Amino acid sequence: MDYKKIGQRINKERQKYNLSREQFAELIDLSTTFVGQIERGEKKMGLESLIRISETLHVSLDYLIKGHGQQTSAERVDELYTLIKQCSEKEIAYFTKMVKLTLPYFRGGA
Repeated sequence: MDYKKIGQRINKERQKYNLSREQFAELIDLSTTFVGQIERGEKKMGLESLIRISETLHVSLDYLIKGHGQQTSAERVDELYTLIKQCSEKEIAYFTKMVKLTLPYFRGGA
């Protein structure tokens, strides 16, 4: 396991919530110093701590450990936005039409 990358992902997710290291440490019941060491990849954490971190940051353990896994809704929207920005007007019109036609089926309304 790459503890430095795990720490970087924890730091990135913590900052998305605008949490200071102190606030985050209090939420996950760890010392501020230890959280800093985890984020820098200097210390390993136990499974219980990793689970608390995952739950607090609303990310999967798979994401924290491997760097991939379940995306949040916001991440999916960001990904779609990035893809759509690369499309031509014709492609955007096509995708819009396709979404409008298929959405009722996903919602069980058709």
